[in-house]
Amino acid sequence: MVLQGLETAMNCVDDMDEWLSMFNVKLRHMREDIESIETRNNKLEMQSVNNKALIEELDKLLERLRVPSEYAACLTGGSFDEARMLQNIEACEWLTGALRGLQVPNLDPSYANIRAVKEKRAELEKLKATFVRRASEFLRNYFASLVDFMISDKSYFSQSLDKNCLGPLRKAYCSSLNLLLRRELEFATLATRMEQYIQGQSRDLVDQAYTKFVSIMFVTLEKIAQADPKYADIFLLENFAAFQNSLYDLANVVPTLAKFYHQASEAYEQACTRHISMIIYIQFERLFQFARRAEDLMFTIPPEEIPFQLGLSKMDLRKMLKSSLSGVDKSFSGMYKRLQKNLTSEELLPSLWDKCKKEFLDRYDSFTQLVAKIYPTTETIPSAAEMREILSNM
Repeated sequence: MVLQGLETAMNCVDDMDEWLSMFNVKLRHMREDIESIETRNNKLEMQSVNNKALIEELDKLLERLRVPSEYAACLTGGSFDEARMLQNIEACEWLTGALRGLQVPNLDPSYANIRAVKEKRAELEKLKATFVRRASEFLRNYFASLVDFMISDKSYFSQSLDKNCLGPLRKAYCSSLNLLLRRELEFATLATRMEQYIQGQSRDLVDQAYTKFVSIMFVTLEKIAQADPKYADIFLLENFAAFQNSLYDLANVVPTLAKFYHQASEAYEQACTRHISMIIYIQFERLFQFARRAEDLMFTIPPEEIPFQLGLSKMDLRKMLKSSLSGVDKSFSGMYKRLQKNLTSEELLPSLWDKCKKEFLDRYDSFTQLVAKIYPTTETIPSAAEMREILSNM
C-alpha cells in the first residue's frame, strides 16, 4: 500500500512537472508576444512622432512658399501700367526667390522628391509661364504701338528721346526677366519696324533712338546680373548671344546696330571666358592651384629650387596628379555637366563645350611645360595630346 501510494504520488509529481513545463512554455510565448507588441507599439509611436514632425516641417516649408494673394494677382492678371510696374517687379523677385528655395542646395535634398514639394514647384512654374506669356504680349504690343506713334508724330519722335518718356519702356524691360528677353527678342522687332519706316525720315534721330534703347538694355542686363552673382555669367552670355542672333541681319546694313552687335559679341566672349574658367578651376582645382603656386615662385627663385618648397615636392606632385587625373574621363564628364547645368539656351551648349575643351587643353599644355621645367627627371605625366584624345572620344 505504501509503495502504491508513493508511485501514485510520483505520477502526480510527474504530471505536475509536465504541466508546469507546458505552462512555462506558454508564459514564454506570451512574454515574447508582449515584447513584440510593445516593440511594434514603440515603432508605431516613433513613426507617428516622426510623421507629425515631418508634416509640421512641410507645413512650415509650404507656408513659407505660399503665394501671397497680391503677388498671384500681379503675376496672373495684373496691369503693366507704369503705376503698377513696381508691384510687378516685386512679384517677380518673390517668384524667383521661391523657385530657388525649392532647389538643392537651398532645399534639403531629402525634401526634393516629396510629392507636396513637387506640386508646389509645378504651381510656381505655372505662375512663371503665365507671367512670361502675358509680359511677352504686353511688350510686343507696346513696342509696335510706340514705333507707330513715334513715326506718325515727328515732334513726339524727337521728344521721345527724353529719358522721362522712356520710363515705362525701361521698367517693362527690367521686369521682363531673362527668359522673356531671350525668347521674344523685343528689340529686333522694334528695329525691323523702324527700318521699314526710315525712308524720308531722319537717320540721325533713328540712330539716337537705337543708341538710347540699346544702352538702357545693356545697362539693365548688367544690373540684373549683379543681383545674382552666382548665375551672372550664364545670364549675360545667354542674353548677349540672343541679342546677336536677333540683330545679325540688321547689323550688316545698319552701322549703328553693327557697333552694338560687336559690343554684345565682346561681352558674350568675356562672359564665356569667365564662366568656362570657373568650371575648369572647380573641376581641376588641385591641379591648377599647384600650377599657380609654382608659376608664382618662378618669379622669385630658380626652377630647380621649387621642388624643395613646402607642398611642391616631387611627392606632392605625384599625389596631386593621382587625385586630379585618376579617372580623368569622369572629371571631364563632370565638367560637361557643370557647363550644362543652369544653361537654358541649349543651342549654346555645343559651342560652349568646344570653348571649354580648348581652354582646358591650353591650360593643361602650359602645365605640362611647367612640370618639364621644374621636375625634369620626374616620371612622365599624361600629355596634352592624350587629354585631347580622351576629350574627342566623349
